[in-house]
Amino acid sequence: YIDGYAARGISPETVQQVHRELERWGGWLKRKRPRPKLSELDPELIIEYIRSRNSFRARSTLSGNVSVMRCFGEFLVQERVWQSNPLRWIRGPKLDPRRRLPKRLGGESLKRLWQAAATSRESYHRHMWITVMPPLRCVSDTSFSVN
Repeated sequence: YIDGYAARGISPETVQQVHRELERWGGWLKRKRPRPKLSELDPELIIEYIRSRNSFRARSTLSGNVSVMRCFGEFLVQERVWQSNPLRWIRGPKLDPRRRLPKRLGGESLKRLWQAAATSRESYHRHMWITVMPPLRCVSDTSFSVN
């Protein structure tokens, strides 16, 4: 599966990440007693694994893991290891699109961000907040864009 995945021209880092996730899943299955056969995995066992990977992870990370497993399940169906892919119907957690930063910030909002960072009580935090803020470039006099 990984060789075919890499042959599609996907970046090596992404291939490594997919490989690591599939190795984690395989290692988890090997530790289960009695050890389940790959051809006999049931949806409850798959959901148990997903729940075990859920703690202290972002929703987007968990959704990506489910996606990797779903694609691998489709591969197993093509290879006739599974009759149908039980992961096809398992969806990742709902992601809230409002949690992302806006692409454009107005001039007034930008001023308030920089003022709040510059007026921190501790010197270390004052420098840290200004350093942590995303790089900005001026688009016009009244709006700025976050790179």
